[in-house]
Amino acid sequence: MRKIKQEKGSMAVYVSIVLLSMLFILMAVFITSNSVMKSQIETTVGIKESYEADNSRADEIYDSLTGNSNNNPSYVSNGRILHYDAINNTGSGHSSTTTTWKDLSENGNDLTLSNFGNTSTSGWSTNALNFDGVDDFGTVSTIQNILSGETTISTRIYSEQYNNYRGIYGNHSGNYDYVNGILAQYQNNLLRIGYNSNIADINYSDVNNKNITLTVQMGASIGTKVYINGSLVSEVKNEETNPSASNEFWIGRSLNYTNRYFIGQMNNFMIYNRILSDSEISQNYRADEARF
Repeated sequence: MRKIKQEKGSMAVYVSIVLLSMLFILMAVFITSNSVMKSQIETTVGIKESYEADNSRADEIYDSLTGNSNNNPSYVSNGRILHYDAINNTGSGHSSTTTTWKDLSENGNDLTLSNFGNTSTSGWSTNALNFDGVDDFGTVSTIQNILSGETTISTRIYSEQYNNYRGIYGNHSGNYDYVNGILAQYQNNLLRIGYNSNIADINYSDVNNKNITLTVQMGASIGTKVYINGSLVSEVKNEETNPSASNEFWIGRSLNYTNRYFIGQMNNFMIYNRILSDSEISQNYRADEARF
C-alpha cells in the first residue's frame, strides 16, 4: 500500500512539473509573439506615418528598403515628362548618332540635335554630350504643348566658359530684365536662371569648371528656387505666375544669335511637371553622383 501511495505521489509531482513546464513555454511563446507583433505594428505605423507625411518620397523609400540608395540610386520618375540620358541616349544603349537624343520618359519629346560632329568636343563621349560652343545645340518643339504650371528642371553639366551670353537651355524671348519664358544662361560672370521676372543670379565660380547637378524649381507658389548638388543656393519671387513654353525649347543655345552657344558637357536633362521636394532633389543628385 505504501508503495502504491509513493508511486501516486511521484506521478503527481511529475505531472505538476510537466504542467508547469508547459505553462512556462506557453508564457514564453506569448511574450515573444507579443513582442514581435508590437515591433511589426510599430514598423507599420512608422511606414504609414512616413508615407502620409510625404508620399512623394516613394522612390527614395524604395531605395532605402532595398539597399539601393548607396549603390545604384534611381531617379525620381513621378511627374517626369522628359528625360535625356547620355549613357543610354537612344533608349536601347549608347550610340554615336548625333542627330537625336531620345526621350527616355516615353512621352515622345525627343531632342533634335544640330551641327554636332563625331569629335572629342562635339558629340558623344562615354557618358556625355559635348557642346563645342560654336554651333552645337538641340531643339524640342513638342514640349511647348505640355509644359505649363509648376515645373522642375534638373541637369548634370560641366561648363567650360561663362561669358558672352552662352545659353544652357531655355525658350525665352525679350530683354534680360524681363524675359518671356524659361532662361538658363551665362551673362556678366553670372549664371542667370529662372523664368519671366523670377530670375536668380548665381556667381559663375559656383558652377564653372565643375561637375554639378543643377536643379531649378519654378511656379507661382514659389517663384524660382535654384539647387546645386542638392542644396538650395538661391531663390527669388517677383511675380506669381507659372512658367510656360510658348516657343520651342532649346538646349545649348541662348536666343537666336551667333556665338551664344554652350561650351561643355551634359550628362542628362530632365523636366518634371511639378515641384520636386527637397528629398527628391537630393535623390536625383545622389543618382547623378553614382552614375557620373
